[in-house]
Amino acid sequence: MDEAEAHNAAGNAAFSAGNFLEASKLYSAAVTANGKVAKYRTNLCNALLKSERPAEALQEAAAAVAVDASWPKGHYFTALAYEELGKLPQAVDACEEGLRLHRHNAALEGMHSRLQKRMAKLEQQQRLAAAAVDVRTVLYTATVRDAAGHEQAFRYKHQIDAWRLARAVADKAEATRIMREVAMPHYHEMLQEGHGQGTAFVSFSWLACSGKALGTGC
Repeated sequence: MDEAEAHNAAGNAAFSAGNFLEASKLYSAAVTANGKVAKYRTNLCNALLKSERPAEALQEAAAAVAVDASWPKGHYFTALAYEELGKLPQAVDACEEGLRLHRHNAALEGMHSRLQKRMAKLEQQQRLAAAAVDVRTVLYTATVRDAAGHEQAFRYKHQIDAWRLARAVADKAEATRIMREVAMPHYHEMLQEGHGQGTAFVSFSWLACSGKALGTGC
């Protein structure tokens, strides 16, 4: 048994005993002795993942693929390391790359199916979260006066994110931006109703608001 294989065998024994830190050291020694054997690198990757060191594990898995793309565990552990890093799309890509080279590999197929299900669940959660954004319907009033001194009041509804309304309480610039946003779509309509030339805003104020999700006032 050569030096690299001896370190690898010792690493296997440490791994089986649950001593992942020692196993990673022994597998690392095997890689140092012979870096051209992909098996040593994926063993090291596995020990690093068990030691909660996914970034280092990803480096070793990628190195295993570079050394020998015909070794399916290189692709498997690349996908697993990406998953541990929370990078699901990259994990799926790694699985699919492995399956292009190793069709019907049971481990890669199983991981690919599981990752696809995780991706679908995550996308559903994101859609639900987006649908639950707290949006307020605001009722506001604007009064305009024409050149002859006649005043006319208008009421409109406008939807806006609750966090912007909350910020507007302390931020006058934000309050002004909101007022412009809600008024401008009806600006010309109000001026025409107010007989056009010489018409000016007299007042602009919120009357009430209702909340989606919170169901309370502003």
